[in-house]
Amino acid sequence: MDDDQIVHIVQEYPKEYGISIQLGQMFKDTFNIELPIEEIVIIAMFLIKDEEDTEGHPVLLYIFHGEGVATSLCSVTNTLTHTNNVYAYDLHLEKDSTTALQEIKTLVQRIDNGQGIIVIYDMGSIKTMLDTISEETDIKIRYIYFPITLLGLDVARKCSQETDLEYVYHTTMREMKSMLQMNDSRKEIIITLCHTGEGGAFQLKQYIDQYSNLGFKTIPLAISKRDELISQVMALKKIYRIHCFVGTYDPKLMGIPFVSMTKVFENKPEAIDKILMFEPIQSKQLDYSAVYSFLEEQFKCISVSKLKSILPSIIDELEIIYSLSADQKVGLFVHIACLLENCKQGVCKQACKDADTILEDYPEDFKVVSKVLKPLEKAFKVIIDDNQVAAIIMILNKL
Repeated sequence: MDDDQIVHIVQEYPKEYGISIQLGQMFKDTFNIELPIEEIVIIAMFLIKDEEDTEGHPVLLYIFHGEGVATSLCSVTNTLTHTNNVYAYDLHLEKDSTTALQEIKTLVQRIDNGQGIIVIYDMGSIKTMLDTISEETDIKIRYIYFPITLLGLDVARKCSQETDLEYVYHTTMREMKSMLQMNDSRKEIIITLCHTGEGGAFQLKQYIDQYSNLGFKTIPLAISKRDELISQVMALKKIYRIHCFVGTYDPKLMGIPFVSMTKVFENKPEAIDKILMFEPIQSKQLDYSAVYSFLEEQFKCISVSKLKSILPSIIDELEIIYSLSADQKVGLFVHIACLLENCKQGVCKQACKDADTILEDYPEDFKVVSKVLKPLEKAFKVIIDDNQVAAIIMILNKL
């Protein structure tokens, strides 16, 4: 355990550290054993871990039409599992949609533990209401469509009209299979995101297309303004089912899952499908080897070996100044690398539509970033113009 870790525990968890010191004193008084500071901190970490284990978990919500249907399922599920993490909303047939929407929204806000909700529902506009609630509350909601009520209605009608049991059974089975398959026949896509148009989203798309075997269509979006992003996503949603966003930031839109660029690049390429399907995977600390390997295949003008010797120190310097997250570091790394490649190719892109406004509002950032980027300009013999600096300032300040 290094000094930085020790200082972090002492400063951030004084209560747990204090208890550990008391335990250390008991060891000394009882056994005449004096624990070193490292052991004291390790004991404190066990206490912190126990506290973290009490964090919330996802919960299950039944929403079914009719009186008491969802409530009964909820009661049986909780009784058999002994979990008490299942909830219900009975959607009465006479209830208007506006009232139902407000009641479901209130229930969702009450039962969410911070990790989202799985909803099992039967039919109607329930999914549309949940989409609205997820957008308004930022609560993650995932849906499982189980059309038991529609199935019952269909079988009841057939039974009243037909006399042949086998006919009713087999036609129902065929129709049910077709209904489940055709419920949403839109092609599933992945949207890759970055704030600006220097190629981060496109390179991420290329990486997924190259290594994934899931068959998802991948669409890159380089958009910084939220209203423009919402408009684009809504347009895509009419044509496709959106499996997830992958990128440098989570837009938190419509309950669509998010995978960070860091998660993608901190694992081997062959793990990409597990990552995209949200399967558990043991991640390692990020190094840039996977990024280098991929960029080496894509770049034509920039020497990746030279990139290795210069760019990480630039990112580290910006991290110290701006306290960057892991996602920001990876996003910035790919962004600047693609920027250099485009400059060498003579490709000029309008990376920042609001460059003039950014430069006017952040003059100090402009001075700092321009100075930090000077070694790159000198090493690769390029000029990074003000428009590109403005785009980097946007990434650094999460604008």
